[in-house]
Amino acid sequence: ESTYAVYEPPKAVQRGEVVGALLPYSGDLHPFLEWGLLVSASGGLAVGCGYVIAEKRRNKGTLTVSRPRCTSSLLVLGLTSLVVYAANFWLPFPLHKYYNLRRIGYAGIAGYAVGPAIGTTVAVLSLFLLYFLAYRVCREKVGRGMWVIVLVGALCFGLISFDMHIITSPDIYDYVARGRISGVYGENPYVQAPQNYPNDPIMRQAGWQDTVSAYGPAWEVWAGLIGRSAGHSLWKNVLGYKGLAFASYILGTLAIASVLRRVDQERSLSGTVLFAWNPLVLMEGVANAHNDIIMAALLLGAFWLLAQVPWADTGERPRNSRSWSLMCGSGAMIFVGLAVLTKFIPLLILPPILLYLLVTEKNSWHKLGVGLLLLIPIGLVFFEYYSVFWQWPEVVDGLRGRVGLFRMSVASVLVEVLQRSVGPERAQSIVSWPFLVGFGLCYLVVFMRTASGMGHLRGIWEDVLSRPVAAPLQAVRRFLVGEGQEHRSPWDVMTRSCLSMIVLYLLLASFWFWPWYLVWPAALLPLSRNERLVIPLTLAACAGQLCHVAWNYVWWWMGITWESLYVINFGVVMALVVPALTAYAALTIRKRRLSPA
Repeated sequence: ESTYAVYEPPKAVQRGEVVGALLPYSGDLHPFLEWGLLVSASGGLAVGCGYVIAEKRRNKGTLTVSRPRCTSSLLVLGLTSLVVYAANFWLPFPLHKYYNLRRIGYAGIAGYAVGPAIGTTVAVLSLFLLYFLAYRVCREKVGRGMWVIVLVGALCFGLISFDMHIITSPDIYDYVARGRISGVYGENPYVQAPQNYPNDPIMRQAGWQDTVSAYGPAWEVWAGLIGRSAGHSLWKNVLGYKGLAFASYILGTLAIASVLRRVDQERSLSGTVLFAWNPLVLMEGVANAHNDIIMAALLLGAFWLLAQVPWADTGERPRNSRSWSLMCGSGAMIFVGLAVLTKFIPLLILPPILLYLLVTEKNSWHKLGVGLLLLIPIGLVFFEYYSVFWQWPEVVDGLRGRVGLFRMSVASVLVEVLQRSVGPERAQSIVSWPFLVGFGLCYLVVFMRTASGMGHLRGIWEDVLSRPVAAPLQAVRRFLVGEGQEHRSPWDVMTRSCLSMIVLYLLLASFWFWPWYLVWPAALLPLSRNERLVIPLTLAACAGQLCHVAWNYVWWWMGITWESLYVINFGVVMALVVPALTAYAALTIRKRRLSPA
């Protein structure tokens, strides 16, 4: 039995297949809109390229914006992006017109025509170029007018994305189905699957018909509330999840702006743009309403509270600040717990956050006591939400069912190659263990660098290096400590560590990957000073959006077969990984060459 859960072959494009007595599906865009896709996208790309050429000529070969021109440049880039979003993703695919279609994305609506495929590709390229240029502009200058443009632009982008059709993924309908299981029927979504309600027409929208929930209980509680409030209206259900995603995006943007204005004033505007104007965040987080944006907003709420502790920059705690620090730390733990109970990935970054909160505790027993005290709130959150749905082992069956899935990852490509000779199960076993062990070792190194950079291992290192065998251990120490770690603030060490752990997980341990997972590092990147990851993650995000063209158009043109699936999967993985890793390697080499000896 295959480990892939693929979309139904485009018999899903049966044009009358709708829910209830809703409008039939036409399947074709108006010719004006079809041409508008290509024209507006090309115009956006032309503006971006023209801007690059003009600035390089003005500044003798370097892409540096003069400070007096920053505000006007940012306004032009923002307005151009707004036009591309509206012309390519909103006007052709409005939510109210197509929300009722069963598992039909923008390619099906466009009739799988070549013109819209090219237009969408050019639109994605232009949006990411304009986004990166806006980030470069915001690095040059921070002013009140630019803040207004960034925040108003974020609101406009968010509203347009809110009214877009769910164009690339049917996951929101799985949310709706499981929200109805708990909110309407009063059943357990970790026990019941959508197929168990054959008389409910809304349940037919779900893609994972025979699968129970793989998300955390906090998410299922909120989904149940939306299901109960929206009742039997598919439109209200979709609006409920869209509204939650939009609110999370806005709150996440404000949290990043507030945190950076406190701990890194110079990067506050550019960091806010990195998240708020990111096309992947807007299209996957708001337009497709993936719950990754809710998880990201909860994490950003935790970081906002962490930024309020008195040693956010200095690492030195003022007198009489212990109670305030414990309050901020406890609140942050609650937000992290809620994020974990939405999707389980934030468990990876709990250790560096805990180390950060213990950075001013000098005594080992004090560290142990305060650490245990800070874990109490997250334990209470876990107990509160799991008690609602607890039924063992069903409560973890959905998660265990996803662990063995391979898709759009480097590991999945290797499994596809090996399974033809050794079989799927053997291939998965051969591939998964090296990746998991590699991730575990990398995670351990990052954790050690975090602990050492925050001074938690200072006494241990001094004791080890004072012994006669200190010379060979010096190289080990340099590797574990990392370059320049001892000169960074605890906040900087912590945010870099969290971002590194998430990126390593996506690269090595996430065997089942989809582009919206990149919302996780996109939310943490602005808080980190790791500038070397800006270009690689932007390239990966752009490739992630372009891969939808491959899955929705190219796969259809090639014929929906297992062989064509392997070909598309290989091409998409190479596009996601190779340019990003190449850019990161080039930037690392360049930094080392420019660093003083």
